[in-house]
Formats: sequence, structure tokens, C-alpha cells
Amino acid sequence: MRQAKHDLLRQAHTQRERPVVEYLQRQGLKVVHASPYAPLLVVELPKGAIPALAQRDDVLALYRVFEMRNELDTVANTVHAPVVWMSGITGNGIKVGIVEKYDIDDGVVDFRNPYLADGIVRPGFDYSDYAEHATEVAGVVASTHAQFRGIASGVTLLSTPTETTCNDNHNDDGDAIIASDWAMDQGAHVLNCSFKTGDDGQMHGLDFYYDYIVRYSNVTVAKAAGNKDLRNPSGYVTTPGLGWNVITVGAFNDQGDGDWTGDTMWPDSCYVDPVYNRIKPEVVAPGVSVRTTEPKHYHDDQGEWISSETHAQTYNTGTSFAAPVVSGEAALLMERDGTGELRDWGPEAVKAIIMAAALHDVDETGTDRDGVGGVDCSRADQGVRWGQWFRWGAYYPGSYDDDWLIQRGTFHAYAGDRVRVVICWLSNPPDYGSDSLDTNLSLYVMSPSWTTAGTSASPHDACEVVDFVASQTGTYTICVWRDPSSTESYNIIGGAWATKCSLALVRSEFFFQFLDCVSPADWLW
Repeated sequence: MRQAKHDLLRQAHTQRERPVVEYLQRQGLKVVHASPYAPLLVVELPKGAIPALAQRDDVLALYRVFEMRNELDTVANTVHAPVVWMSGITGNGIKVGIVEKYDIDDGVVDFRNPYLADGIVRPGFDYSDYAEHATEVAGVVASTHAQFRGIASGVTLLSTPTETTCNDNHNDDGDAIIASDWAMDQGAHVLNCSFKTGDDGQMHGLDFYYDYIVRYSNVTVAKAAGNKDLRNPSGYVTTPGLGWNVITVGAFNDQGDGDWTGDTMWPDSCYVDPVYNRIKPEVVAPGVSVRTTEPKHYHDDQGEWISSETHAQTYNTGTSFAAPVVSGEAALLMERDGTGELRDWGPEAVKAIIMAAALHDVDETGTDRDGVGGVDCSRADQGVRWGQWFRWGAYYPGSYDDDWLIQRGTFHAYAGDRVRVVICWLSNPPDYGSDSLDTNLSLYVMSPSWTTAGTSASPHDACEVVDFVASQTGTYTICVWRDPSSTESYNIIGGAWATKCSLALVRSEFFFQFLDCVSPADWLW
């Protein structure tokens, strides 16, 4: 089914792109790449050709490309992943693309490291003797080393280096698109993006591209939030991590142990929200002084395939390797599901599950530097095992007796439990030239006595989060409401809930119901 959908997308995009491609070819202009997964072309243009192209009715927008840079220098530690591994879940059957900036000394995952199972390298590239960044990132996802094991050691890795196709001097947005399209051709379910292009807080063409393929090709994308440096002293979250549909990941310091006590945010982890005023990053993961797989040249120099403690303390810090923690976590969830829904169709649900389970409050200053919190692979896995997630198709208006109410469901909680409920949906980049949030939803959670346990109604985000301590034991009700400002007729809502309590086991059930009411005022009191 997923492949059939991709085939239809390719046909539709080729048909839409053909007139522009033919026009450019007649003008003697170079078409570098025609994307099969989004209606876009990567082209080389002299400035004089831009006005005529921009005036065409079938060209919605033109974007200049930005240089790619690595987000250095970290590898993330496992976050409660061994609990998941004990049940045999390692990401088996899931393909993860490691999208990396390529130059003469980096970009290709070095599968000569014996702790990285043979993966697939994009044709035309070979192992670089200095492929540290790509190999370290890959190890965070999939290292098989007994002590320094990756989050999802059973995945198939796709080494996805960018090629300097669009500019002779450096990699840029177009190169990232071409590389990502290749990974999609190989059947990637997850793309890890530990690089940046823009850092001005504005959405650019690459943000739109990843939002588009998440919605229409159902791939999950994890992006490093970025590192504050001389190029980005303000700490804006970097492109392509500004998109609504991308999971953007910051970094924190786990103090080198598995105990959450004393954990702090890494001070240079970017967290300044985009100018569009939505919360980024969504989550954070450990990213300070982490040891992981290294390339052959490191082994030749040091005699080890895993970075030393000194090397890790000196170099392996930053958000680049917090992102692959989430890429690995997503792979675990996809295998755990078993039905193929999360793997083939549900990036919005994957995001909701990860966010709901991230109950580790790393930053308590009120600045949202840690998004909703530090990720917890075990709690997220528990949510999938116990059915604490859902995907709702939301048709509106006119699908329900009440145009405001989309759906509702229930779950059980005990008095004193900390409870988090999250819903996520996708932005609407129908023509790639724009990327708008055309659905605006509100989330209400009602207590067993039908009082309001919590609400969330942000006009800027493609998610809502309700976090509360249960005042009663019993059945709580999740209600999702559509704001009248919503303009699109359909979206998919992914949702999840998680609890944090002292009980060893909490049974949780979920079912759908419709409410026969006219507006929130009829029953919210």
C-alpha cells in the first residue's frame, strides 16, 4: 500500500513538473533534479532568468539555496532503551536514512566498523578515511557494540551523503533534497538530519520540503535543533528543523549516568522559537560527551572502533547526535506496532507517542528549552504495547452532528498519577510553494466527574499538550475540537497519552465515541 501510494505520487509530480522542465530545457538551463516526492525542481539559474520563470502560472515560488553545515559534535546515550531490547525489539525491518553533508573528509557512514551492520551507501560514494560525523551519528542509531549500543541496533542504515551538485563549492538545500529523495527510493521509514542550512529563524524551502514528504510520503523526520555558535549567536532553531511536521531535537547533559537526577540542558542547544512563534524543539535527548562508533582512520590511530572517553569529552557534544536518539526511538516504535500503521502511515502518531512519553523535565526555568522534555524510549514503547495511542481521520465540516467536535476517547488513570496527553497533526504544503497550518485544533481532557482536567489551544502549533496530575481515579475523556478558523477539509490526528506513577502496572483502555452536543459551552463547565 505504501509503495502504491509512492508510485502515484511520482506519477502526479512528474506530470506537474514536466512543463517547467521542458521550458527550462528550451532555455538551455540546467535542471539538476526533479523530485519524485514533492512538486519541486532543483535548478541552476542565472539571475536574468529568474523573473520570467517566476511569472509562470505553474511556478508557485522560487527559493535560493543555503549552504549545509554539520551540527557538531555529539553522540547521544541510550535513554531507557535496554528495557525495550529485553522484549526483542531492536528496530528490525525499519530503514533509517542518515542524511549527511558530504565533503572530502566526511558524509559517508564507514561500514568497515565491525559494530555497524552492513548498510546501503548511496551510489557514487565510497568510504572516506575521515567520515567521523556520519559514522558517529550512525552509531547512535545502530551500533551493535555490547557496551556502547545504539538505540535501534536492528535497523537497516541508509548512508545518504549529499553531493555537491548545485554549487561547486559547498553542499546546499538542493543537495539535501536529492539525497533524501534517494533514501526515499530505498524505502526509508525514518530520515535523520544532523545538519543545518539556514539559522535565521525563518522557514525556507528545505523546511517546506521535509514538511511535504512527512505529510504525503509518510516518512518520520528527526532534525537536530542546532548549536549556538558565532554563525548563530541568537540560538534560533535551524533549518530544516522549523517545519511543523518535523521532530526537532535539542541536547541535554545526562552527567554520564542513567540517573535523571542532576541532568541539565546543554547551554548551546538551540531553542529560540521560529519567528512564526511555535515551540521548537519538541523534545531533547542526551548529547554531551557520548561515546559511539568511529571510522577506520580512528581505529588505525587509536586501536579502537569506539570513541575514547577523552575523544568524547573533547568532541562529542552538541545536538547532531541527540537527533539520532529520536530516529532510533521512532524505529523501535515502528517495529513494536507490528501492524505497519506507524511504519507506513503514521508520522503524526509517532511524534505524538514520543512527545507524550518525554516526561523527563530537564529544564524547569519556564523557557521551554527542553520542549516537552527528555525522551524515554521505554515509556514510549509501553504506550504502543498498551494501546495508549490513536490515529483519527478528521473530516470536517459536516462529518459529525457537531462541527466543532472531531473525536473523543477514554483512558484510565489513578489519583496522583502524572498524566500527559498529546495530539499532533500535519501542516498543509499542497504545492510546496507554501506551507500553512490550515487545521487548528484544541484539546480538552475531562475528569471522571466531568470537570476539566486540562486544556491546550495554541493557534501556532501543529500539536497540543495537556499535562496534569490526576485528582481522581477513574475514566478520563480526551476530546478534540476543531476551531472555526480551520480551512482544510481533512487531516489526520495522531494522539497518545502517558502516565507516571508508582504502580508497576497500569491497565489502560481506549475506545471511540461521539458526543451529541452543539458546542463546548453545552458540556464544559
